Amino acid sequence: MAALRVELQGSDDVGAARTCQWLRSGRYTVGVAIWDDLGIDQVRSETKVEHITIADRAAVRAVGVLDTCFVSLDVGRTARVDVLSSADGNLEIACPIASRAAEFVEARLP
Repeated sequence: MAALRVELQGSDDVGAARTCQWLRSGRYTVGVAIWDDLGIDQVRSETKVEHITIADRAAVRAVGVLDTCFVSLDVGRTARVDVLSSADGNLEIACPIASRAAEFVEARLP
């Protein structure tokens, strides 16, 4: 995440997910959520869910609430890691950041 020039803001359990958040002050936020019991086939979005590949790993990309762009990485049939970014509603910034952060996260997954 250092290449994104973000600072860790904290970690927490949000619902069933374990999460961490980073911030690049005045520019964007990045978040990671680990879901032990939800696979990428259970991703829901009001926008089209796009099936993609990050490295050799199956993933999906979509836009969430409040113009948050996210990439969900497959970690097994019933597990996934969501990587998201928000940039004050600017998807032209948030989506490339989410994809780049997902590449960093994917490289560290089993």
